[in-house]
Order: sequence, then C-alpha cells, then structure tokens
Amino acid sequence: MTIVDLNFEELNAVVNRAARNVCQRVANSPYEDLKQDAWEWILTHEDKVMEWHEDSDGGFGRVYRSCYHHCLDAAQGYKAQREGYANHDNYYYSTRQLRRLLPHYYLDEQIEVNGLAAQLNCPDRDAYMDIERGLSLLSERDRQNLFGWFWMEPEMGGVCQILADAEGIAFEAASARINRTVQRLQRKIGGERPVWHTSRSVVTNAAARAALSQTYDGG
Repeated sequence: MTIVDLNFEELNAVVNRAARNVCQRVANSPYEDLKQDAWEWILTHEDKVMEWHEDSDGGFGRVYRSCYHHCLDAAQGYKAQREGYANHDNYYYSTRQLRRLLPHYYLDEQIEVNGLAAQLNCPDRDAYMDIERGLSLLSERDRQNLFGWFWMEPEMGGVCQILADAEGIAFEAASARINRTVQRLQRKIGGERPVWHTSRSVVTNAAARAALSQTYDGG
C-alpha cells in the first residue's frame, strides 16, 4: 500500500482545511499557494503519512496538524516577502524556553510541546518541529548529551556527573558543557529573541533600525 491508495477526497479536505485556517490566521495569505505547499509536504513525507494511517482516524488528525504548521511557516514567509522583513526574524527561542520544552520533546509529546510554547510566548510556530530540525543539525555527541540531561535524569544532574567522571573534569565544567550545548541548539533554530521584538508581532526592518538608532543615540 502506498500513498496513492489513500482516500484522495479525505486528504484533499485536510489540505483545504489547513490552508483555509492559515489564511484566517495570517491575513492576505495566498490560499492556492498554501494548498500546493500542503500537498508538497504530504508527498515529501509519504513514510510518515503511511505510518500515521494506522491511527484510529486514519492518521488524518496528525496529517492536518503537520500540514497546518507547514502552511503557517509558508504564510509567514509570504508575509515577510510582502512587508519587507527577514523571515528568519520569526525564529527565536531563549535557552530558558528550550530547557522547559526539551523534556516534553523527548517524551514525544508534540501537542504538549506546542501548548507549552504558546504559554512561554515562543514564536507563533511549531516548536516541536523547530527543535527536531535543530537537533538534526547538532553533532551526535551533542544530541546524546541533551537526551541524557533532559530525558534520562532531568532533575538529578546525573548525566553531568557521568560526563564529569568519564572525562575527568569537574561537575561544574560538565554542567557548563551542557549549557553550551543548549546554546548551540538555540543558534540552530534562530538564536535569542531579537531586541526589537517587544511583542509577538514583527516590525519592518526600517522600524527596527529606527528603534535601534534611537536606543544607541540615547533617545
């Protein structure tokens, strides 16, 4: 069985709903383009779609959520092009936010990660997928350290002690190494919150430059 054997009408309804809901959330988004973006996601993630097909709802719930967040990313990109700011200004996480999110990520709690991200005032994005992408860009050693610290023994610091004993370094040095690893993950998914983000809205580059100029001029 392949993706072409799935119910096209049901998949198409998922695509249309995801694109339509994103258009309601991000004004002036191109509906037809977003539908194409959603289909592109489905066709390039056939393995996931087929795996989710074993769910009680045929996997359409998870397909919808993934298409929705993919379309939301695309819509924010289209908006950035229209309004003249850099799309990567939408990507930022503090190390504090990542420390709160990672334990849920390692428990594979996608809904909990994104719900907590909203409570922590993270970017209006799919935090679970951002973390997944960022981890894929880290070294295997960094991934193992984060996995140990934030899933195996998140409250005890046991992994830091193991790391310290194995490499003959102080516990504090091992803890600092974990902190640096979290910072590397942060850089992979956009770095710290831009200084001109005083709310969750995005301002233009011109407005940002003006704000920064006023700050440094003592205004």
